[in-house]
Amino acid sequence: MQRTEKQESFTTLDLTFEHGLRIDHGKTNHFEKERKIITNYVKINQKPKLVYVYTLNFVRTRETSQQDKAVKDRTERGAIFEALKTRPEYVNLNNRNDYATDYDVIWATTPLFPDKLVGDEATPAETLSFQVQHPFTRQPITWHSVEITWEKMIYAQANVQTFLGRQGANIDHFTRGINAFMTQHARENAATNGYETTAANKFFLTQTQHRADLDNPLALQALRGFALSVRPGNEDWFLNIHFSASPFVVNGNVYQLFGRLRAMDLLPQEVCNAFRNRKANVSDSNGTLSRIISRVGNDQMRAARSAQLVRV
Repeated sequence: MQRTEKQESFTTLDLTFEHGLRIDHGKTNHFEKERKIITNYVKINQKPKLVYVYTLNFVRTRETSQQDKAVKDRTERGAIFEALKTRPEYVNLNNRNDYATDYDVIWATTPLFPDKLVGDEATPAETLSFQVQHPFTRQPITWHSVEITWEKMIYAQANVQTFLGRQGANIDHFTRGINAFMTQHARENAATNGYETTAANKFFLTQTQHRADLDNPLALQALRGFALSVRPGNEDWFLNIHFSASPFVVNGNVYQLFGRLRAMDLLPQEVCNAFRNRKANVSDSNGTLSRIISRVGNDQMRAARSAQLVRV
């Protein structure tokens, strides 16, 4: 068979390149700069030596022949807990940043109610109800009593493997505690740093450079945000930071928002559904919603068809 001109000029090196063959052993480039990988998590380097764990028991009603009915609403539990700080027996809870709570459990780095006789495990006696207003409705909260109970002390300097081997039951408690400290710190500094919170660990930036208008700029906007969560790794705990963007209702009074959403071709019933179960601070008799930050509902999402594709 006669070879073509191209085949005649085809060298061994050409064949090597064509088929991706290696022509030499791999060598380390000592002059290459160090490679860095960007991740969404960071190692938690500082942990307290000890963590004191307390449980909170909020009782709605107490019946002698039945089990206590608990206060389950987190907003109500939080309002009662904040009101407790005004009571003499709970004065130790004021003006300190060495504890965090999700209103179900309290994690503290020092004993909250130390007593010379009882020691670090001391807690106040059960407190019977007094008047507490709901922060949104301003109506009195119905409750019977609240009690803080000592539960355990956790040695927090141990690594994850030690937790799993010697005190495995405490790893979930400790992880929840670190999460509580992280999210509580973020919530307390939200106003200063220019972001709002929609859940215990979800935050969205409100500055102009971090938001974009959706479809109707007077009704919906997208905000950049992030979520915090602490998770154990193989040896240590890591803070995970997840970034996202989500659509939100623009501030305004109820009448204005109703008109804006109607202008997006939503039916009146759909607009009413969008307002259902929304929480906002009412600042005057006209129903002005101040500093509201609320995720849009399914009806609004249907109207803002590009919302789920937004990238701020």
